[in-house]
Amino acid sequence: MVVGWQQPSRLETPLEREPRTSATELQVVRLAGELDAASAASAFGAVFDALGRRRTSAVLVDCFGISLLTAAGLTMMIQAQRRADACGVTLVFARLRDLPLRTVRITGLDRRLTLIA
Repeated sequence: MVVGWQQPSRLETPLEREPRTSATELQVVRLAGELDAASAASAFGAVFDALGRRRTSAVLVDCFGISLLTAAGLTMMIQAQRRADACGVTLVFARLRDLPLRTVRITGLDRRLTLIA
């Protein structure tokens, strides 16, 4: 489930967006709940939208609220990274908790994705 967006200056309500004014910006996407087959598409849509915004230089995906990460969620992370690479945007997955982080490490994706504790 997508919880919301956070601009560098303030937290916004879910899917609320402001016009950008600076040459490069950090976009923050906050995820929560189970990242599984039922929610992966909407999570990818939020990350994809953030990656596609004009003048975005980096997208940080705040994963602290994710309680479960399934194969569909891992696939979403890989697809998001591929899209970020194609857009020339830095993508960072931050604050993964124990179980989701362990899932990423077991699959070896910690060597493919940029993670911040």
